[in-house]
Amino acid sequence: MTSVLEANSIEIGYHSSLVSPFDIKLRKGSLVALLGPNGSGKTSLIKTLAGIIPPYSGMVKFLGKDLKDFSLLEKSHGITTVFMNQSIHPQIKVKDYVSLGRSPYSNFLDARRETDLKIVNQALEETRTLHFEDRFLSTLSDGERSRVFLARALAQEVQVLFLDEPFAFLDIPNTVYLFNLLKKLTQETGLSILLSTHQLHYVKDYCDEVIAFDGRNKVFQKSVEDAFEGELLAWTKDFEAFL
Repeated sequence: MTSVLEANSIEIGYHSSLVSPFDIKLRKGSLVALLGPNGSGKTSLIKTLAGIIPPYSGMVKFLGKDLKDFSLLEKSHGITTVFMNQSIHPQIKVKDYVSLGRSPYSNFLDARRETDLKIVNQALEETRTLHFEDRFLSTLSDGERSRVFLARALAQEVQVLFLDEPFAFLDIPNTVYLFNLLKKLTQETGLSILLSTHQLHYVKDYCDEVIAFDGRNKVFQKSVEDAFEGELLAWTKDFEAFL
């Protein structure tokens, strides 16, 4: 598969590096799980790959070009990130919030094109949030809100989607539904998704590859099978016993 985004000899961190230099690739149409112990650097890696913070060293490339050479608008056409702990305006309604995903293309709030409306409605339908489109985002449960965050990202129609703990607040039926949805999107649209999660059993069932912090300051990228058969995820063994 074609590489959409890659990191070459990068280190991540703010005032010092959290890990040894590593290389990774995110291929077109792949669903990749980001695993690691709490505090190992998963969120920092997502922010680095998305161009929110610069790498401590090394280079991140998107479509073969250094990510730092893209303008903010150019990046918003190709990459988006969903953080579950993001702040929200208390008086914004669900559909208006999801509509913000169209802003990079059409200044959506000022010019409501029919195409944009269809894309927004589709994103709401796919995430099962259409039935509360007129509710204020602040009145939703954490699980409902996380689905709305995802809907906004889908409405943005990017090539690379980063999700930071997207299933943290979801019940089992919605977790299964959204894993199926993400898998379908990668297969049918070519969207590349990197998601951080602790849902190891779902990773085995749905993901194509694993990027993992080994708990010893190193990062590896492997197939799901190789990641779980080796010692890369040794830090999860006690946890797996409870699954």
